[in-house]
Amino acid sequence: MITKPQSYLRNMMWNNSWYKQQERPIQNYKIKETLEERNIVIHQIDDIISPILPPKEHVEIDTVPISSEALLRDETHPYWKDEPAYSYGNRSWQPRDNQLLHAQAVTNSLGIDSLPSELLRNFENTKVSSETEDRVEKLIISCYVGDATQKLLPKNWKVPYIGWHPVESTMVPRKQYDTEAFSWGRNMPREYGIPIPRKLTNLTRGLFKEICLNKSRSFSDNHFLERNEIRQFIRTPSGKLLRFYLSVPFISTGSSPLQNYEVKPHQDAVVPCTAPLEPLVGFKPQNVYQIINNHPVTSQQNSHPFVHTVVHHDTDFIARPYSDDKALAKCLLYAYASALGQARLMHGEGFSGDLAQPITVNSISTDGARYTLGSFQLNSLDLNSSKPNLFSYHPQRQDLFEFCGYDNARVSLRGFSSQTYRMLETMLVDQPSAQKEHKISTAN
Repeated sequence: MITKPQSYLRNMMWNNSWYKQQERPIQNYKIKETLEERNIVIHQIDDIISPILPPKEHVEIDTVPISSEALLRDETHPYWKDEPAYSYGNRSWQPRDNQLLHAQAVTNSLGIDSLPSELLRNFENTKVSSETEDRVEKLIISCYVGDATQKLLPKNWKVPYIGWHPVESTMVPRKQYDTEAFSWGRNMPREYGIPIPRKLTNLTRGLFKEICLNKSRSFSDNHFLERNEIRQFIRTPSGKLLRFYLSVPFISTGSSPLQNYEVKPHQDAVVPCTAPLEPLVGFKPQNVYQIINNHPVTSQQNSHPFVHTVVHHDTDFIARPYSDDKALAKCLLYAYASALGQARLMHGEGFSGDLAQPITVNSISTDGARYTLGSFQLNSLDLNSSKPNLFSYHPQRQDLFEFCGYDNARVSLRGFSSQTYRMLETMLVDQPSAQKEHKISTAN
């Protein structure tokens, strides 16, 4: 790099000065010698200028290390308990194709494969105009395509089939997977896009506001809470401690409790038995916890202290087949945890036994396009009570739309269902007849 090549003709484009002078030479201009010849006193800067702050004595401070080794989840942890708490969280699962069965056994609930007649009657009386349908379609497109937020999305190992299969020739036995469904084993780079939790949060919030606008409801009638944490403890009939620790992305609340629907289970309906498996097979035992119940609303003095509807978001980025059984189990457990907190808010932390007035909470589970609907009625805080809880649900999932995204480089929305939107209107915002002045005294 010191000299240019002989064949280089454009001398004006070749400049190595930056390389030759990358180290600045230090030259002695003999300033000190000149001052000494003139008998000028030379001082050091430290002898003339004092420090800004006076020096302080070094004091040893006892600090607690914050490394992971200081908080091992063993007997040395400050929140360690000898009794394990069987915990159910957002990522917990139960036996496949039997999740609703185990959820009913844990919560002492009877399943009814039909929504309450009041909800179905309200659904038939709900009308949706063409202007409302246009606004909802624009809302869906805005949430799925028009959002300017772009983040690095997780890697999706389930790549659609593109005509080439990297592991097809190495399968033993051959054709072990459906090669035309997905390109198993194809390593695709991560893409930028709208995160799924943001899509679902914006869509649920927009649907709730649109429903309130369509029903002429004001903020004083209904309210909504986002990013909620629910933590409730309860004991099983065998004495085991259960902990429901869930993050609920959306909760609809009101100034009065939700009306109790007339739900009648079948005469031969019983709480399912999961023998030889334990109902808690999907609950993880943990010894590090605090026995503190948590509910989004902490006082009845709040303007909207009563939970009406809880919404669970399925944010899995892998294109798995939609499981109705899993969605129904999530609806039941999320509604049970919120109803448990609602009962303790109304009657006190130490309340136990049967409720004089049941607590009803609607529940929705969705991945954005598909919705599973249910309604839960809490009758007792005793899991061994002869008065079981009731969980009624829609036997079929509801599809709000089929596809929303880019199709041949154009924004496309296909398969929008106004019927599903009408059902969501019935579930998210209750009817005006249920909004009555209601006061419940808190037990000491």
